[in-house]
Amino acid sequence: MTQSLRRAAVGIPGFCAFFNMYGPQSLLPSLAREFDASPAQISLTMTATTLAIAI
Repeated sequence: MTQSLRRAAVGIPGFCAFFNMYGPQSLLPSLAREFDASPAQISLTMTATTLAIAI
């Protein structure tokens, strides 16, 4: 395996993990309105995502 392929094998999944974590943040206000949830309740979606990535 070449050096550049190794970097891609580590970098691409890392990028995808952070994209999955921070991508939905722009949807949080819409989700809060749709589900009639408080900001604290809807922020648990980000907490769950962060916890899943940490595990």
